[in-house]
Amino acid sequence: MQDAFVIILSLFAVIALIFATYYAARWLNKRVKFSNNSMFRVHDRVNLGTDKAIIIASVGDKYMLLGITQGNISKIADLEKEDIENLIKQNASNDRIPFAQAFSKVLLDFNKKRGGEGNDKE
Repeated sequence: MQDAFVIILSLFAVIALIFATYYAARWLNKRVKFSNNSMFRVHDRVNLGTDKAIIIASVGDKYMLLGITQGNISKIADLEKEDIENLIKQNASNDRIPFAQAFSKVLLDFNKKRGGEGNDKE
C-alpha cells in the first residue's frame, strides 16, 4: 500500500515538473527574442527595471535610441552613425584580460600582502 502511494506521488511530481518546465519555457520565450534579420539590429540594451529598457538599435544606416516598456516603444533620439560606430569599435578593442588571469593576479597581490608565496624577499 505504501509503495503504491510513493509511485502515485512520484507520478504527480513528474507531471508537475513537466508543466513547470512548459510554463517556464513560455515565459522565457516572451522575454528573449532572437532575430537573424540583417536590416534591424540591437547594438546595446540597458534594463532599467522590470519591463523597462533603453536600447541602441539600427535600421540600415540609421541609429536610434529607443525606450521600451511593457506596452510601448518610443524613439528617444536619432544618433549619429559615426559616433555609434566609434563606440562599438572602442568596446570591441578594449584590452580585456581573461577571468582566470585577472583572478590569478588578485590572488598573487593578496598573497604578497600577507607575506606568503610569490613574495620576492629571498
